[in-house]
Amino acid sequence: MMLTLVPPVIYRPFSGRMNTYDVNLSIDGVQTVSTHTIGFSDGANDAKGLLTETANRGGGKYFPLKVNLS
Repeated sequence: MMLTLVPPVIYRPFSGRMNTYDVNLSIDGVQTVSTHTIGFSDGANDAKGLLTETANRGGGKYFPLKVNLS
């Protein structure tokens, strides 16, 4: 899987659209994507709102990860 950096303002509506609409019309049935987010850096608390909303709109969950590197 390849991760691509996208401006944060794109995450929320994009995750909601992928969770609502068929993402592969060439396969029978509706193929959707659920988006889960993980906060894992020192700045994760600052991004908690964005990560939570992105996961909620994408039908997933937000997981805060506590890392102790000391």
